[in-house]
Amino acid sequence: MSTETRGLPRWFWAVAGVLGVILVGLIVITANLGLSVHDKSDRAGQRDKALAVARQQAINLGSIDYRNLQADIQRILTGSTGQFRETFQSGATQITQGATQQQTVSTVQQSHVALVSFAGDSAEAIVSLTTVTTGVNAKQGQANTYRYQMELSKVGGRWLLSKMELVP
Repeated sequence: MSTETRGLPRWFWAVAGVLGVILVGLIVITANLGLSVHDKSDRAGQRDKALAVARQQAINLGSIDYRNLQADIQRILTGSTGQFRETFQSGATQITQGATQQQTVSTVQQSHVALVSFAGDSAEAIVSLTTVTTGVNAKQGQANTYRYQMELSKVGGRWLLSKMELVP
């Protein structure tokens, strides 16, 4: 029984062993490919979320109504962090006074967003907005176009606007 084990030849067990090693290797490769695909899908999902936040924050900035200023300002602050939040918060009183005095109502007519860069927990986007603003000095409405360069940071699992510049 030295050439056979349980009635099967040794070469059979050798082939079975090699096939078992190949099978384990294929399972490992398949798992790694699956994780890679999942990682790429997650990365694309995070990019999409960052872009959505950039667009929404631009829309929030372009949608101001003197009759609902506190809610408008709070919505912008809720979606922001860092330098932008500090700057916007410190200017909120002036925004409130100016918008109330001028009875400003601004609505977004069109928005476009593009990703400039993305690196895990930070992203940069360019957003273009077309708004129509009415008020004491613009009763018929005045069309305006703005372009913003926005930096976003992922904080506590949420994408937030952290820095913004008006682009000429």
